[in-house]
Parts: sequence; C-alpha cells; structure tokens
Amino acid sequence: MSPKRPSDLQYQDTAAYVGRFAPQARARILDVGCGSGGLAAALGAAGHVVTPIDASEEAVAEARANGIDARQADLLDFTGGPFDVVLFSFSLHHIAPLGEALEKARALLAPGGRVMLEEFAIERVDAATAAWFFGTQDVLVAAGLLGDAEPSGVLEGNQPERKEPLARWRERFEPGRHGHGHGHGGHGHEGHGHGEHSHAGHGHEGHGHFSEQLHEGDAMRAGVAAAFRILHEEPTPALARFWLHRLRADALPVARQLVPLERLLIAQGVIRPFGFRIVAGQR
Repeated sequence: MSPKRPSDLQYQDTAAYVGRFAPQARARILDVGCGSGGLAAALGAAGHVVTPIDASEEAVAEARANGIDARQADLLDFTGGPFDVVLFSFSLHHIAPLGEALEKARALLAPGGRVMLEEFAIERVDAATAAWFFGTQDVLVAAGLLGDAEPSGVLEGNQPERKEPLARWRERFEPGRHGHGHGHGGHGHEGHGHGEHSHAGHGHEGHGHFSEQLHEGDAMRAGVAAAFRILHEEPTPALARFWLHRLRADALPVARQLVPLERLLIAQGVIRPFGFRIVAGQR
C-alpha cells in the first residue's frame, strides 16, 4: 500500500520488520503502546491479528476514532493472549519496572512466540549526532514543514543564545522534559514512537506503569537478554522518526529522504545509530 502521509513510512517499515521475524505469516500480535493506531492498521493490512493496547485514554480514543479497536490497558495488568508476538515499538522505554514488563511479556507469549523490540538509546548520541539532529530539524522548521515547532537554537551562529547541540540533547531528555513526540506513545510509536505516542503525542507514551524516567538502550537490552534468548539484533536509524509524525502531509517527498540520509551518515561513520531492534524468544 502506497504511503499517503509521512508517518505511514514509519508504520510500513515496522510492519515489514515484524513480517521478517514473526513466527508465522498470520501472527497474533500484542501492540503495546498503540498510540493513535497507525502501526496497528499497518500490521492488520499485512494480515496479522492485532490487539492494540495503550495506557492513555486519549490515545485509545484517537485510535478508535481512526477505526482501530484499541483497548485502554496497563501492560502489567493486562490479561489476554496468548500471542505469537509481543511488540514494543518505541514504548518499552517508559514502562516501569522494566523487569516486570518483560516478565509480563513472556507470560503473554504462546509457545514459540517472540518479543520484538524497536527502541532508541538516548545515551548513544554524541556531539556530531546531536548536531545533525537539531540542525536538520531547524532546516525543516525554517521551511515551514514542522508546523509550529520552534528552532532548537543550535544554529544561532556566534550569538550568545546559541546552544551547544549535545547539551541541548541532554536538556531535551531530562525526566519530564522529553517531548519526543510519539503520539502515544509514540507507540510511543508516533513520534518515535509510533509517534502518535507523544514522542509526538500524548505525553504518556504508553504503556505500562508510565515513568518519566526514560530507560537507556543498554538497560533495555540487558533486560531482554536476562528474560529471553536474543535471536536477532541490529542498529537502526531512528532520529528521523521524531519528525515523521509532525511533518505536513504534502512533505512526503522530503520525508522519504530523511531515513535514507540518516542511514547513509551512520554507514559513513558521521553519526551514531540512535535506534536498535531486537527479536527474542523463550529460553
């Protein structure tokens, strides 16, 4: 299905990832932190049976308005399943306690089922990566493509108010200050989420017992490794996803270039990969 909006690029990419590693072609998937339902719709279009949940009443109402049968539920209290896939698409970083969330995911899996994770590692960003992120964002803002977003301040030349990119990054991700724009949560997806999650969106991305303290990428990987057997992992571009749910619909041609550009710069060693994906199975 051809994407109609910039956010569709993210949903379709995630759906393709799930399709590569799901234990069966028509998988029963628990979409944890479904946000406004864009990823659930893409997974359903790919033939999967999806149960979308989100802790945010606002997110669930938006998903239902979009035709998605989402349920308001905290992951740690959710009853259902079993599922072939428990999917955390940019939502696990906000669920606490982390270990309990992963144990719950394991309990919800059918025999042979898999946990799939796509996330970001805030601690892996260096000065060059932060400079590319904020610099590119400011170009999108100047072009009028990101709605009412304001410039980051990193491109203010030699002005006294100019902000150092890595310091600006750390400021953005202080507890209580990260507006990464899911829409969740996003998914958490949105924004980063699914984007809808308030990485662009609802403030609460998600998804379990919500925590303002973001889990770092290394902590999430360690948690998965402790509870499951890791079958596959890969670094991924993820910075561009912050913008996909905020770009105007007519900015689709621009949106198509953002992830490939990020991937190219990672391959050339110019910036660090911010995202990662993990597929894990039962021991």
